[in-house]
Amino acid sequence: ARGAVSAVSYTARDGTSIPAYLTLPAGKTPEDGPFPLVLMPHCGPEARDTAAYDWWAQVYAVEGYLVLQPNFRGSAGYGPQIRDAGFGEFGGKMVEDVIDGAAFLEAEGLAKPGGVCIAGASYGGYSALMAPLLDSDRVKCSVAVNPVSDIFSHMGRFQRETSAYNYWARYAGGTADQAPDSKRASTPAERLSEYQSPILIIHGREDTTVDVDQSQRFQRDWGDRAGLTYIELDGEDHYLTGTASRQRVLAESIAFPSANHPAR
Repeated sequence: ARGAVSAVSYTARDGTSIPAYLTLPAGKTPEDGPFPLVLMPHCGPEARDTAAYDWWAQVYAVEGYLVLQPNFRGSAGYGPQIRDAGFGEFGGKMVEDVIDGAAFLEAEGLAKPGGVCIAGASYGGYSALMAPLLDSDRVKCSVAVNPVSDIFSHMGRFQRETSAYNYWARYAGGTADQAPDSKRASTPAERLSEYQSPILIIHGREDTTVDVDQSQRFQRDWGDRAGLTYIELDGEDHYLTGTASRQRVLAESIAFPSANHPAR
C-alpha cells in the first residue's frame, strides 16, 4: 500500500505562501490522524518536489509517518520571485519555511504535537542539520544524507566569479570573506555544541558533488560525545545509485526516527 499524496499550501511566519506535498501514512485518511510527522526538504536547493512517486517518502508512509515535502522559498518551478526569495536565506528563511510546515500540520490536527524528525539529502541534508539549531524544541531528530555542513567551504571548491561560485554565493548571501559571526550562524559544522537532539549523517565516500569532507569534519569536531551516528558508504556517489547503498540508507533512516521519534 502507498500513502496518498496531495498538494497543500501553508503560510510561513512572515506571511509567505509555501506550496508543499503531503503524504499520508499508508492506508490512512486524514480522519485517522494526528500522525507523527517527518519533514523532508528537497535537494538543490533550486529544485522542487512534485506529486510523483518518491521512494523515500513512501517508505516513511508505510512505517506510519505523515510526510511533508515543502517547496520552500528558493525552490524552482514557481517563478523567479519565489526562487529569488531564497537568495541570502540558505540557513535562514529557507529552513524556517520547512519548520513552519510542522506548525501548520499541528494546527490542522494532522500532525501530533511534541516534535518532528527532519530527513533530507544534499541541501535537504543541510536543512536537516540546520533546523534543530533554529528550533530545538520542535526538532527531535535529523537524518542528513550527503549533506553540506559548511556552505562556505563548499563554495571554496569553485574558482571565484565562476557561475558555480556565484550561484552558491547568491543563496548563501555572501562569500567566505564575510563577517565570521554571519558565517557561523548558517554553518552547522561550527555550532556543534548547540545540538540537543540526535543526528544521523550518511555520506557516500566517492561523492563528487558534496565532498565527504563536509561530513567527516562534522564527525571529527563532534568528538566522542553522544548524539551523532555517522556512516560512510564505500564506493557510493551523491545520488545513491547503488542498490545496496540505497537499501542501507532506507534501513538506517527508518531505524533512526523509529528510535527517536517513533511512529508506532
